[in-house]
Amino acid sequence: RALSSLTVKASDAKVTAMTSASSIVEIEARRTTVAAELEAKELDAESLQETLNDYTAMLKDATGRTEELTNAVRGYGMRLDARRKKQEEARQNKLTLDAEERIRRARLLEELERNLEGFAQSVKVVMREANRGVLQGILGPVSRIFKVPGEYAVAIETALGAAMQNLVVETEEDAKRAIALLKRRDGGRATFLPVSTIRGNVLNEPGLENCAGFVGIARSLCRCETRYDGILNSLLGRIAIAEDLDSAVAIAKRYRYRFRVVTLDGQVVNTGGSLTGGSLARNSGLLSRAVEIEAIQKEAAQLKEKALAARNDFRAAQQETAAAEAELSGARGELSNA
Repeated sequence: RALSSLTVKASDAKVTAMTSASSIVEIEARRTTVAAELEAKELDAESLQETLNDYTAMLKDATGRTEELTNAVRGYGMRLDARRKKQEEARQNKLTLDAEERIRRARLLEELERNLEGFAQSVKVVMREANRGVLQGILGPVSRIFKVPGEYAVAIETALGAAMQNLVVETEEDAKRAIALLKRRDGGRATFLPVSTIRGNVLNEPGLENCAGFVGIARSLCRCETRYDGILNSLLGRIAIAEDLDSAVAIAKRYRYRFRVVTLDGQVVNTGGSLTGGSLARNSGLLSRAVEIEAIQKEAAQLKEKALAARNDFRAAQQETAAAEAELSGARGELSNA
């Protein structure tokens, strides 16, 4: 009996030994893995420490540069105020002459607009035949179907690109007839947008409106007749407008470059992450021209009516400008803190 009991205990001990040996192997393997991970983390820590040192130095340089620029801005502000005061009297005396000059400028631009200056030959052919009654259902180029405030003209013009010369038509049949005419006359190529079929959707990204520097969806910055909503959504519904290139890059990066972002001065962060930019010729585009005509006509009328009270208006404008600059400065401070 004793031998039997001891035999049972020996078997249990062997099982325990085997289980323990297996656990030891697993623990050793895990210990090896942890050691490797620890070594990798230590290397990462060294690399991050070097990066931190570099950024600390860069921050110090940037802080010094910020102080220099702050002083420079103050100096430029004082110089600007002095020049405004010096030029005020001469400017008031020229108001009436300026009004006449603006009227002449508006007439010149209107003539260019009537002659479709700047449009492709194909667009001119179609519009000419539409005016003669040969073609039906031609509503005009995209640049003429909606209105844009002057401060957004460059951004919207950039967002549209060549699409500004696309021709809006009532139906697909109208587009087919126009294309057939261009083929017969070797008049070139044009893109047609039938009101009856073109649709589009508008960006609806969560949190987009709260992004620093975000101005709005390009489509929301334009005005048009309700029947053109589909075309406007198709062309501008998925393009965001930002104040500057830094804001545009930050917004595009946050949303993984799923849509284009255009700045107020015409720089572009494209879908996928590429950037397009540089200088632009002011008021050289088709949309800018239409905006300029409207702005000049309005300005000339106002100048004629208010020439006698121009001095007070100018002083009020100075105060409004100062207030706007203060608000802009505050907004930039908040943006910097963010």
